[in-house]
Amino acid sequence: FPSHDIEIKTFFMQEMFLRGILVLGTHNVSLAHSFRIRREILAAYEDVLLKTKGAISSGTLREKLKAKPLEPLFKIR
Repeated sequence: FPSHDIEIKTFFMQEMFLRGILVLGTHNVSLAHSFRIRREILAAYEDVLLKTKGAISSGTLREKLKAKPLEPLFKIR
């Protein structure tokens, strides 16, 4: 991953976690979740994606990270 991609992923995961939603490599929403939970998850996605877009557009993404960017476990040789 280019470093900017890792920063975006780190920021996205950080912001979802701050909203009480754990997102790792993937995130699956299903009908097993209640309507209320699905609504909260979709609202969080909307909020976080808009916040991510704003941070990228303003060039402030890196400074908004509360931790070091993730380090990929696997590297392409």
